[in-house]
Amino acid sequence: SVLVTGGAGFIGSHLVDKLVAQGEEVTVIDDLSEGRTVNISHHLKSGSVRLVVGSILDRPLMLSLIASASVVYHLAAIVGVDKAYQESYKMLKTNIEGTQTVLETCKQFSVNVVLASSSEIYGKNLNVPVIETDDTVLGKTSIPRWGYAVTKLANEQLAWSFKNEIPIALLRYFNCYGPRLHPFGYYSFVISLFIKQALKGLPITVHGDGLQTRSFTYIDDTIDATIAASKISKTDTFNVCMPVQTKIADLAVLIKKLTGSKSPIVKQPRPKIFEPFEETRHRNGTIDKAKKQLGFNPEIDLETGVNRTIEWLEPRLYELEKEQAA
Repeated sequence: SVLVTGGAGFIGSHLVDKLVAQGEEVTVIDDLSEGRTVNISHHLKSGSVRLVVGSILDRPLMLSLIASASVVYHLAAIVGVDKAYQESYKMLKTNIEGTQTVLETCKQFSVNVVLASSSEIYGKNLNVPVIETDDTVLGKTSIPRWGYAVTKLANEQLAWSFKNEIPIALLRYFNCYGPRLHPFGYYSFVISLFIKQALKGLPITVHGDGLQTRSFTYIDDTIDATIAASKISKTDTFNVCMPVQTKIADLAVLIKKLTGSKSPIVKQPRPKIFEPFEETRHRNGTIDKAKKQLGFNPEIDLETGVNRTIEWLEPRLYELEKEQAA
């Protein structure tokens, strides 16, 4: 059987979809602080997935779940740079102690692990594109913005400390997007936020000059790499991204076009709630290593992926807005 921590979340639920389609027996643990049961409700109704509502910090619970698992996909975390500003301590505790619990228990039962890391690991590294051996360059510890990167750095260091006991695949996800990515709140991600603004006829707000670049990676491609990584025989690190640089300003133009929106595109400073904030100008990766070792070859271009995301979000926008307000 397979255990997915955070399996009711955005990436986790898509991973569950693919694992079930492949005939795997799947157990999900999620505390539902960010995950949503609706993301996996179709599997719960059919009985193809078992959901355990609980915390990865609960060591006895994790012991009971991992004891019967052949692979653990560890995705549970408090996610995102912006969360570091309002939930700093909770994020540090959950992401670091939770991962420690997962890895120690997997070591006890000799279970392979796929661990969700992040391109935030690279911090302020100026290399374009970044490769897996590039240095981590973070800012001052007094700036909360770096807290999320610190948790992922700690996760990777923990993983390497177990390298002689169990194989752990460290996947540095870059700006993953697609259906089920929530568009509301301060913590919404840029693609879903822009789509929401465009569909509602609101100004599409670009922070700064819009010349920042990112490697936007469609969810299906991300999942393909994630499952392939479960087969590695020794601990290693992989970038998981579409190796294409996209300017944030160009993303706004694309979303306005694809939605047929009349929304103006406006440039403005980042909200003061996130001050002080250090912007990472460019975050683009090379995937030569993942191609060679995992057979990873992302196929979904940005326009296709954004269209699919719009098609999912548009009929659900009102419902999601009501849910957010509740």
